[in-house]
Order: sequence, then C-alpha cells, then structure tokens
Amino acid sequence: MDSTSIVHPDGPVIMVHKGWQSRKPSSIAPETPSKTPKSTPSRKGNALIKQRSEPKQHFEFVNSTEPRRPQGSEVRKLIRRHVRNDFVRLHGGAKGGQKNDDIPVSISAKPQATLPYDYPLDEENSLGPMASSNIPRPFGFPTETSAYPIEMTEKTHALFSHYLTCVSSRMFPIEYCLKSNPLKSPDWIRFAVTDSAMFHAVLYAAAVCLALVQGRRESKDIVHHQSRTIAIIQQRLHDSTSFMDDSTLGAISCLALGEAILGNEDLWRLHMKGLKQMMLSRGDISSLQPLLLAKLQRSDITGAIDYAATPLLEFGRSSSAPTWAMVPEQWLRETTSSLSFLLMESGVNTDIVNTMVELAYFTQAIRLASSSADLILEPAAFSEDLYWIEHSLLSSPNLYSNSREPPINKACRLGALLYVRAILEEFPYSATGSLVLTQRLRETLDTIYMTEENVSLLTWLALVGALSSKAEGRTWFILYSNQSTSIGRILPFNDKGLPLSQFFDLRRAFGRLLNTVWQEMILTSSTVGPLDFRSGSQIVV
Repeated sequence: MDSTSIVHPDGPVIMVHKGWQSRKPSSIAPETPSKTPKSTPSRKGNALIKQRSEPKQHFEFVNSTEPRRPQGSEVRKLIRRHVRNDFVRLHGGAKGGQKNDDIPVSISAKPQATLPYDYPLDEENSLGPMASSNIPRPFGFPTETSAYPIEMTEKTHALFSHYLTCVSSRMFPIEYCLKSNPLKSPDWIRFAVTDSAMFHAVLYAAAVCLALVQGRRESKDIVHHQSRTIAIIQQRLHDSTSFMDDSTLGAISCLALGEAILGNEDLWRLHMKGLKQMMLSRGDISSLQPLLLAKLQRSDITGAIDYAATPLLEFGRSSSAPTWAMVPEQWLRETTSSLSFLLMESGVNTDIVNTMVELAYFTQAIRLASSSADLILEPAAFSEDLYWIEHSLLSSPNLYSNSREPPINKACRLGALLYVRAILEEFPYSATGSLVLTQRLRETLDTIYMTEENVSLLTWLALVGALSSKAEGRTWFILYSNQSTSIGRILPFNDKGLPLSQFFDLRRAFGRLLNTVWQEMILTSSTVGPLDFRSGSQIVV
C-alpha cells in the first residue's frame, strides 16, 4: 500500500492511507482554473466519491485487527478529529468575513459616542487597508464539539481558543496564587457561550487583547464582533422583557472594558452610563451572579484607573472573609500601628490611611501565597478585595466635594494605584498604559512642600512614578528622587531604607527596573551636581 502510516497504540492497529492526487491538464478542452482538482480512487474496490466537493486528498481507514480494548475508540476519535480539521482547513472557512448569525445588520459609518447603543455598523470587508488579526492557530480546536449561538468558522474557533488559553492568563498573570482563574471558570465560560451578544462580546475582548499585544488598536475582528454585539443589543432595547438580562449587561461590560483599554474614554463613559441605568432599572442588583457583578465592577474600575477618574458604579462589600485572613494576626496589628503612624505623620487623611493599610494586608497575602504552595487564594475574595481597594482609592476625592483635595492625599492615592497595577502584572495594560496616572502624580508632587515629616512618603511616591514612567518621561521623577533622598539621607540602592518598603516592596513589584532607576539617579546627580534645597521650600525643577 502506498504511503501507509501505522498508528500502533496498545490496542488495535489502524492504518491511515493518504491517496494524493495530482492535477492533470485536459487534452480535450483548454485548461481552465478550478478550485478543486479532480481525484480518482486510489485503489480498486473503493466506494465512489461524491463529485460535489472532490477534495485534494482522501483518506482510507483500514482496521487490521478486531478492537479488543477501550483504547481503540480513543484512537478512532483522534483520527476523525484530524480528518475533520484537515477538511475544515481546505473547505470549511467562510470567505470574506464572518457569516451573519442573529439579525440583519445595516451597514453605515463607524460607531459614534452620541446615543447609547445606537451605533451604525461597519462591514468587515469594507475596512480597506486595516490589517486583520493574526490569530495564532491552535493544534485542533478544543471547542469544536460544543454548540454555539453564532456561526462558527475556523477563524472564530481560533479566536475563542486564544481567549481561553492566552487572554485569561494575560489578564490574570498572578493566577499561580489563585485557586482558579475567574476567566477560565466553567461558570463563566458557560455564561459566555450561551448567548449571542455575550459570545460576540467575548470574541471582541479577545480581539482587543490580541491587537494590543501586536501593537495595534484596531483590526477587522474588533470591528466585526463589536458591531455584531451592538446590533444585537440594539434589537433587545426594543424588547422590555429581555434588554436587562444578565447576558446583555455582561456584553455591555465587555464593550466598556474594550473601549477603556483601547484609549477611548468617551465611549467607555457612554457604555458605563448606559450600564448604570440598566442596573438601576432592575432595582436590586443582589440578583446578579457574583462573577457577573465582579465583571461589571472590573469594567468600571479599569476604565477609571486608566483615566484617573471616579468610578460610576457603587460598590457594596460582602461579609465574606477577606483575602488576608491567612496573614498572622500579629503582623496585621503591627502593620496597622506602624503604617498608620507613618502616613498620618505625613498628613494623609484617615480614610486613605485605612485603605493603604488594607492594601498592605492585600500585598502581604499575595506574598505569602506566592512563596508557599500550601496557601491558595480564593478568586472571589481576591477580586472583591482588589476592586474594593481600587474603588476606595479612586472615590476618595468625593470626601472633598466642598473643598480642594489636599495634594498629599491625591499623591498618595495615585502612587498606590500605580503600585497595585505593578504587583498584579496585568498584560497588556491598555493603549494609554500608566501615562495619565504618572502625569497626575507629577503635577501633584510639584505642588507639595517637602518636609522632614513627609520626605519618606514623597521619596517612595517619586520612585513609583519613575518606575511606572517610560524612559523619556522618567527624568523629572529622577530629579525629584535625588532631592528627596538627599533630605531623607537615603543611600542609593538602599530601597529598604525607605520605611514604606517594609509594607510596599518596590523591588518585588518592579524587579530589576529598580536598579536601573537607582543608576539613573546616581548618573543624574553626578552630572547636574549638588542642588540647593532647603527643608520646607517648594521643589521647582
């Protein structure tokens, strides 16, 4: 037998014969282009092959032994999957874009930030020079045997596989400390693939993360799945019995999060305002599943952090045990006493001090879980504590509605948000990154008078700003850190000499980048020379 491959497990022997057929020109008529070459049976006695598709190759299975062990079914399943994937590769892909799945879509211009979910849609093949996503193709499709609410193609399967294997890990790189990844939980996947709007929104989220990893902000997949999600939501807005269901809220949260990390602040606010109205119309949000509620909070808080804004949704904390319940009680008491004294001596507000203390608890819990295989964090408690801390740091300006927020409080909040982002190691952050936070931190530090009481806090904040800035925006923080370390008598590379480092370790959060910053500080100090600085005077650089 020609070209015979033998797969020989501990069971039946199955031989797979591939009959390759070459294209032969016709001697009767002139040659015309054909999509599929004609094939003939490779051996006498084969069954006639239907002429409607005539693939380039066909397979013949020969079972040389009688199946006697359970492994035989697994081998046959493996071969069938291989044949199906090969057929899909040759003939199964939809040409020219995705097929319509739920409702007709009118083609018009790009989404505008005017009316909630009243966006005209773009057709995928009208994008002109816009590049399509280069989706990594998996070996086989682990999702191919499931039922989906939309038409699935090879490209759609690959995008969803990318979401399951890559996007969830990039959004939660710290999952080695968690009992499970929330974005990989069976409950979330089941919720995501049972509704057409939600499933399109999940594919949109995968396309957004894939584009950011590739250094782009747009792709055909982003526009297509965003348009399909919005179109389905538009139709549901006319049906008062379904437009507020959980799947619709989840789909809108994906749209909001995608716009936030793509750098579209106006569209993020538009989606979140519409989402807030829908949640209020439901009356009681306690009916929402905890995982969905965490997803809504994430969309709100992530956008607020990217633009240093106040969250739009209210946050209610549950009565469950916090993440730091594993931390020894003595350490918690000592941290509360020492950190509270240090921050209050610097002039920080009591409410922000309490949030900073909880942040110290949270980071200590992560440190213990990452250093011990026996300690695992519950994902629900982890997400709730994380979002609560971030929400508190973002909402503190509301305490000063009738007056201006003290600069030391604002600087402390901004520095803490940058530190939280560093310890979580989320990738990709967003199109804007930490640019807005670092700019606001610089503007705030520039208005604070440095004293012996607050120099330790200001040095830590300046180092966080330098570590979070890109190389071209780091110079100001380097100069500021040189002055503050001179007043605080802090030696270079002695980051443990900072009192706050025992609670918020910069080296653990930023790694070797801290050495680079120390080296730049030494180089800048030797180049610029000694700076004339008096305690209590305002820094001007």
